[in-house]
Amino acid sequence: MKRLLSAAALVSAVAFCTPASAANALQFYDSCGTDTEAGFINRPYCHAYLEGFFDAMSATSQICPSSDVNVSQIVIVVQYWLRSHSTTLKYPAHVIIRNAMINEWPCRRY
Repeated sequence: MKRLLSAAALVSAVAFCTPASAANALQFYDSCGTDTEAGFINRPYCHAYLEGFFDAMSATSQICPSSDVNVSQIVIVVQYWLRSHSTTLKYPAHVIIRNAMINEWPCRRY
């Protein structure tokens, strides 16, 4: 129970605190960089944010990665999703990041 409450608190914190005060997905994308060489890969706060987001979603069974996932994989998935879904960049960053992770690591519901 204590772990679940901790995870819920983390999810809440992640949902409302995005790097560089990004309000929408485009601002998040711009603040974290726009390409692998000069962007996300070189921004430690973006890595930490996405890794924390991933951990919170895993802990609350919103996503179900089948194996160990490293932060570089998480960054690539989110970055690709943002580029591939440009019409959704006006929405809150945490919503779009959540969609990217759920799409990549869905949980099997029976």
